[in-house]
Amino acid sequence: MQMNGYFDHAATTKPSQAALARYQEVARTYWGNPSAKYPEGQRAHTLLEEIRTSIATMLAILPNELIFTSGATEANDIIFQSLLWRLNPGEVIISGIEHSSVIQQQRLLEQRGWKVITLRAPNGFVQGEELAKALTPQTRLVSIMSLNNAVGTLQNMSILTQIVRQYEQTTQRPIHFHSDATQHLGKLPISLHEWDVDSASFSAHKFHGPRGVGFLYNRNQGVENLSRGGGQEGGLRGGTENLAGIAAMEVALKETLQNQAEAIQHVTELNTLLRNELAPPVTILTPKKNASPYIITVATPLPAEVAVRMLSDRGFSVSSGSACSSNARSKGERVLEVMDINPHDRSGAIRISFGLENSVEETRNLAQAINQIAKEM
Repeated sequence: MQMNGYFDHAATTKPSQAALARYQEVARTYWGNPSAKYPEGQRAHTLLEEIRTSIATMLAILPNELIFTSGATEANDIIFQSLLWRLNPGEVIISGIEHSSVIQQQRLLEQRGWKVITLRAPNGFVQGEELAKALTPQTRLVSIMSLNNAVGTLQNMSILTQIVRQYEQTTQRPIHFHSDATQHLGKLPISLHEWDVDSASFSAHKFHGPRGVGFLYNRNQGVENLSRGGGQEGGLRGGTENLAGIAAMEVALKETLQNQAEAIQHVTELNTLLRNELAPPVTILTPKKNASPYIITVATPLPAEVAVRMLSDRGFSVSSGSACSSNARSKGERVLEVMDINPHDRSGAIRISFGLENSVEETRNLAQAINQIAKEM
């Protein structure tokens, strides 16, 4: 089968050669346990803290605000499950277009007496007035992802956090504001301090790093992890740190940020090309404004899994939902339902996500293939 293009960069990206080389170098050279007191361990610990400072500097945050994890899912778990230490359950507000690793926290929280309020997001955007209405004196946590993984819509994080901060002044009680921002980092500019969030989660494999490593930005000293482990990472993430993976992540992030302006310009051109080339009966579901140029979700008359298979047979890799879910199609349709997308388009939605590696020719060929299978139906 001729490969015509990989268009699922929102699911995962190919590790860069520099990141892979760094992984091998650190795995061979710094094999000691960073928690050990003997020389090999101390060398590993020194490198770990140097990397922490380096990544924190790239993000304009403090080193002690950065906790290394296995990825965004674990980072989300730490924040949400910290609530279970509270003696008196309260209320949690999430958007209905969150990643499944956030949505699935609802069942556990409700079993422990918490009330979970889900905000709708017409056209993929959380409405500030709806967030304001949902806040009560019992609100303890708000979680809204900055860049949606299914359709690419961008939230105005500064406005949303401002609504929460203003409400805090009326109750004199802090509300933790969390954001799953793993689709954001390395793709578009990000400023955690300007957003004024308390925590945010990230995964290295979204920006050409290795899988199984990521980090949590957290400035709330009251967060406690249910999994205690050996006390590593300030007690928030027990277990021996994946130093080689963390080192590879640092290299990948540095490369990605250096290439970010070039990548944004390139994928914006591809995004525009695809939008112009697609024709009815294909429907574009991702809005032009306030959306990431890296992601376009479209609907064809075909069931999504059929369209994905037909495009795969033609050498194109796209997805029908979040690849992080064991039931990606249903999770993708849930997000589109919350966006008020009509049922016919929900069932036929496929996600296309670009990377710097994609070419104009590949994108034009993809558009032709989508138009062809849609007309065949």
